[in-house]
Amino acid sequence: MQVVTQTHTIAQLQQAYNVVHPGYTDSYVHLVVETCANDGFFITEKTWQSIASGQLFLIWGNANSIAYLRDSGVDVFDDIINHSYDSIENWQDRLHMIHEQLKNLTTQDLAQLHRATSHRRLSNRQKFLSGEFDQQYLKTITKCIN
Repeated sequence: MQVVTQTHTIAQLQQAYNVVHPGYTDSYVHLVVETCANDGFFITEKTWQSIASGQLFLIWGNANSIAYLRDSGVDVFDDIINHSYDSIENWQDRLHMIHEQLKNLTTQDLAQLHRATSHRRLSNRQKFLSGEFDQQYLKTITKCIN
């Protein structure tokens, strides 16, 4: 994998890493539906794809997924998205709160929000492609295996 060492636009990076897909390029917000949303903790490629594609995102997965990403250095856009749902243990209550956040986001000017967050989304993408998140993720995977 090529390490990103210079500034690229999101479109250039999507082209270079072949992640141009209408699900990402034609949307403003991605709802990640993880493999598991109840017991345990594990983040899959579904979440990392949103980060690698330079998306705003919410995650319906295990509790504290957003907290894990935040602690790993991912910009989870707390100033835009209320991720209080992330700490709710009951998956049904968490899903209800995510739905409320999605409704809230749809009342905003998403095109303007997309433009305003461009540099932050690009930063997440560049960090992902440079391998910055790899060590923390490997520790999590190792912990799950052992």
